[in-house]
Amino acid sequence: FRYGTQAFIVNRTRILLTQEIHWKDNEWGFPGGKIEGNETPEATIARELAEEFPQNTFTILRKCPIELQYEWPDETVLADIRMKGWSYRGQIRQQFLVHLNEPEIVSYKTDEIKKVRWVEISDLDKYLIFPGQYESTVESLKSLGVL
Repeated sequence: FRYGTQAFIVNRTRILLTQEIHWKDNEWGFPGGKIEGNETPEATIARELAEEFPQNTFTILRKCPIELQYEWPDETVLADIRMKGWSYRGQIRQQFLVHLNEPEIVSYKTDEIKKVRWVEISDLDKYLIFPGQYESTVESLKSLGVL
Protein backbone atom coordinates (compact mmCIF):
# COMPACT_ATOMS: atom_id res chain seq x y z
CA PHE A 1 0.00 0.00 0.00
CA ARG A 2 1.07 3.55 -0.68
CA TYR A 3 1.11 5.82 2.39
CA GLY A 4 -0.25 9.30 1.91
CA THR A 5 -2.26 12.19 3.29
CA GLN A 6 -5.37 14.13 2.42
CA ALA A 7 -6.76 17.46 3.61
CA PHE A 8 -10.34 18.36 4.38
CA ILE A 9 -10.32 22.12 3.75
CA VAL A 10 -13.59 23.40 5.18
CA ASN A 11 -15.05 26.90 4.94
CA ARG A 12 -18.27 27.07 6.98
CA THR A 13 -20.62 24.64 5.18
CA ARG A 14 -18.40 24.07 2.14
CA ILE A 15 -15.45 21.75 1.51
CA LEU A 16 -12.79 21.95 -1.19
CA LEU A 17 -12.62 19.13 -3.74
CA THR A 18 -9.94 18.57 -6.34
CA GLN A 19 -9.92 16.67 -9.59
CA GLU A 20 -6.63 15.14 -10.69
CA ILE A 21 -5.66 15.65 -14.32
CA HIS A 22 -6.06 11.96 -15.24
CA TRP A 23 -9.49 11.58 -13.62
CA LYS A 24 -12.82 11.62 -15.41
CA ASP A 25 -15.00 14.74 -15.13
CA ASN A 26 -17.23 13.17 -12.47
CA GLU A 27 -14.37 11.94 -10.23
CA TRP A 28 -13.40 14.13 -7.27
CA GLY A 29 -11.26 13.82 -4.18
CA PHE A 30 -9.28 15.86 -1.68
CA PRO A 31 -5.86 17.52 -1.91
CA GLY A 32 -2.90 15.61 -0.53
CA GLY A 33 -0.27 13.18 -1.62
CA LYS A 34 2.34 10.55 -0.97
CA ILE A 35 4.52 10.48 2.15
CA GLU A 36 8.14 10.80 1.00
CA GLY A 37 10.96 9.01 2.83
CA ASN A 38 10.92 9.67 6.58
CA GLU A 39 8.43 12.54 6.38
CA THR A 40 5.75 12.74 9.04
CA PRO A 41 2.15 12.89 7.82
CA GLU A 42 2.00 16.49 9.11
CA ALA A 43 5.08 17.48 7.09
CA THR A 44 3.66 15.70 4.04
CA ILE A 45 0.31 17.49 4.08
CA ALA A 46 2.03 20.86 4.61
CA ARG A 47 4.40 20.18 1.69
CA GLU A 48 1.65 18.88 -0.59
CA LEU A 49 -0.61 21.88 0.04
CA ALA A 50 2.29 24.30 -0.55
CA GLU A 51 3.12 22.52 -3.82
CA GLU A 52 -0.46 22.21 -5.06
CA PHE A 53 -1.58 25.71 -4.02
CA PRO A 54 1.62 27.82 -4.06
CA GLN A 55 -0.08 31.20 -3.58
CA ASN A 56 -2.13 30.13 -0.56
CA THR A 57 -1.31 29.32 3.05
CA PHE A 58 -2.93 26.77 5.34
CA THR A 59 -3.15 25.90 9.01
CA ILE A 60 -3.48 22.27 10.11
CA LEU A 61 -6.24 22.21 12.73
CA ARG A 62 -6.55 18.52 13.62
CA LYS A 63 -5.36 15.09 12.63
CA CYS A 64 -8.19 12.64 12.06
CA PRO A 65 -8.13 9.64 14.42
CA ILE A 66 -9.24 7.44 11.49
CA GLU A 67 -6.78 6.36 8.80
CA LEU A 68 -8.37 5.80 5.43
CA GLN A 69 -7.40 2.50 3.77
CA TYR A 70 -8.66 1.33 0.41
CA GLU A 71 -7.73 -0.83 -2.55
CA TRP A 72 -7.56 0.54 -6.05
CA PRO A 73 -9.73 -1.01 -8.77
CA ASP A 74 -8.00 -3.76 -10.77
CA GLU A 75 -8.14 -1.61 -13.92
CA THR A 76 -6.13 1.13 -12.14
CA VAL A 77 -3.54 -1.34 -10.89
CA LEU A 78 -3.20 -2.96 -14.32
CA ALA A 79 -2.89 0.44 -16.03
CA ASP A 80 -0.09 1.36 -13.60
CA ILE A 81 1.71 -1.92 -14.28
CA ARG A 82 1.45 -1.37 -18.05
CA MET A 83 2.67 2.23 -17.76
CA LYS A 84 5.27 1.97 -14.96
CA GLY A 85 5.97 -1.75 -14.67
CA TRP A 86 4.66 -1.86 -11.08
CA SER A 87 1.79 -0.62 -8.90
CA TYR A 88 0.53 -0.32 -5.38
CA ARG A 89 -2.54 -2.39 -4.43
CA GLY A 90 -4.13 0.63 -2.77
CA GLN A 91 -3.51 3.42 -0.34
CA ILE A 92 -3.49 4.24 3.37
CA ARG A 93 -4.08 7.93 4.02
CA GLN A 94 -3.75 10.03 7.16
CA GLN A 95 -6.42 12.73 7.05
CA PHE A 96 -6.32 16.29 8.36
CA LEU A 97 -8.78 19.09 8.97
CA VAL A 98 -7.15 22.17 7.44
CA HIS A 99 -7.98 25.88 7.39
CA LEU A 100 -7.38 27.99 4.26
CA ASN A 101 -5.88 31.26 5.55
CA GLU A 102 -7.07 33.31 2.55
CA PRO A 103 -10.69 33.84 1.44
CA GLU A 104 -10.28 31.72 -1.72
CA ILE A 105 -7.87 29.51 -3.61
CA VAL A 106 -5.68 31.83 -5.67
CA SER A 107 -4.19 29.26 -8.05
CA TYR A 108 -3.32 25.58 -8.21
CA LYS A 109 -0.74 23.34 -9.84
CA THR A 110 -2.27 22.60 -13.23
CA ASP A 111 0.07 19.74 -14.10
CA GLU A 112 -1.51 17.73 -11.24
CA ILE A 113 -4.95 19.26 -10.69
CA LYS A 114 -7.51 19.68 -13.46
CA LYS A 115 -10.17 21.50 -11.39
CA VAL A 116 -10.96 22.66 -7.86
CA ARG A 117 -14.47 23.16 -6.56
CA TRP A 118 -16.03 24.28 -3.30
CA VAL A 119 -19.14 22.20 -2.63
CA GLU A 120 -21.67 22.11 0.14
CA ILE A 121 -20.77 19.34 2.58
CA SER A 122 -24.39 18.19 2.36
CA ASP A 123 -23.86 17.56 -1.40
CA LEU A 124 -20.72 15.40 -1.11
CA ASP A 125 -22.63 12.27 -2.13
CA LYS A 126 -22.96 13.79 -5.64
CA TYR A 127 -19.16 14.11 -6.03
CA LEU A 128 -17.55 11.25 -4.12
CA ILE A 129 -18.26 8.29 -6.37
CA PHE A 130 -15.31 5.94 -5.79
CA PRO A 131 -16.40 2.82 -3.83
CA GLY A 132 -16.68 3.69 -0.12
CA GLN A 133 -15.36 7.23 -0.64
CA TYR A 134 -18.49 9.05 0.52
CA GLU A 135 -19.09 6.82 3.54
CA SER A 136 -15.48 7.00 4.75
CA THR A 137 -15.45 10.78 4.27
CA VAL A 138 -18.61 11.22 6.35
CA GLU A 139 -17.16 9.01 9.10
CA SER A 140 -13.92 11.02 9.10
CA LEU A 141 -15.69 14.39 9.09
CA LYS A 142 -17.80 13.25 12.04
CA SER A 143 -14.70 12.21 13.97
CA LEU A 144 -13.19 15.65 13.29
CA GLY A 145 -16.34 17.42 14.59
CA VAL A 146 -17.26 18.87 11.19
CA LEU A 147 -20.56 16.92 10.98
